Amino acid sequence: MKRLSLVFILAVVLILAISTQAFAVELLTNGDFELGNGVGFSSEYTYVAATGHSTLWGEGTYALGKDPYDYHAHWVYGPHGDHTTPDDPAVGNMMIVNGSTTPNKVVWTAPTVNVLPGRVYSFSFWGAKSIGEAPPTLDLYINDVKVDTYVADGAVGQWVQYDYHWTAGSATTATLKLVSPTLAASGNDYCLDDFSLDEYIAQVTVDIRPMSDPNAVNNNGKGVIPVAILGSATFDVTTINPATVALDGMAVRFKGKSMTAQASIEDYNFDGYDDLIVHIEDVDGTYLPGQTMGTVTGFFWAGGAFSGTDTLKIVPTN
Repeated sequence: MKRLSLVFILAVVLILAISTQAFAVELLTNGDFELGNGVGFSSEYTYVAATGHSTLWGEGTYALGKDPYDYHAHWVYGPHGDHTTPDDPAVGNMMIVNGSTTPNKVVWTAPTVNVLPGRVYSFSFWGAKSIGEAPPTLDLYINDVKVDTYVADGAVGQWVQYDYHWTAGSATTATLKLVSPTLAASGNDYCLDDFSLDEYIAQVTVDIRPMSDPNAVNNNGKGVIPVAILGSATFDVTTINPATVALDGMAVRFKGKSMTAQASIEDYNFDGYDDLIVHIEDVDGTYLPGQTMGTVTGFFWAGGAFSGTDTLKIVPTN
């Protein structure tokens, strides 16, 4: 019995450690270029500090500034400033680029960051063309492997977001870089801003205390709190590892000598799609009086995290 208790405690500690970690932590520094040149990124292009309508006339050059027109007389003013601070054009910086005619030159790269194996990460940035001629493309490399290509879209001066989801697999680090395969001397000019890399959190639909209204929680450390994660035509709940499901840090209950997560698959709301029902071990004091929202988190068998929220009502314990 003592051995089983120890196994149970270790299992709960492990699941809590996995489930309560901070999701979506930004892994890049100076993605908005507000800290200046060379901070959190580097480039094989030539940096130009001075302004002037011909300072970025040469291919393979870039600047950090507020208006493409300040560096090249043929470029249009961006969409009311950089992407970070569009309401105040005098404040923010963007990376303003004159595309190189030399192949395989790195436009932007960030220092190597640590990642967790099996997790899914979202890499994104915003791009805008400075001129309509020869729209640029950028190849994304992660750990020296080409994984995707960004194609400049939208009207000249219009910010458009690029987003790519990458699964770390067995990798523990990631080095990202953008390389331009567009080698046109005329055109191929653009702006970049707001680079970001963080863990991708899939959003799921959840129901705390299924079939209850309101979703009353005693929060007295006794019993379990049932939670349903809803399936749909586009979401298969069997892809979830039930042992990793948590409700605001409270772990799923384990049962039997095998320490199996107390969970079941059933179509509880009769919509024709299977749902995952898990029973969460109530932990006294998790919620404060008046709290009205609960957050369910967890991980998929194949890696990657998910999150979902639902209303709840904290009820008195006496």
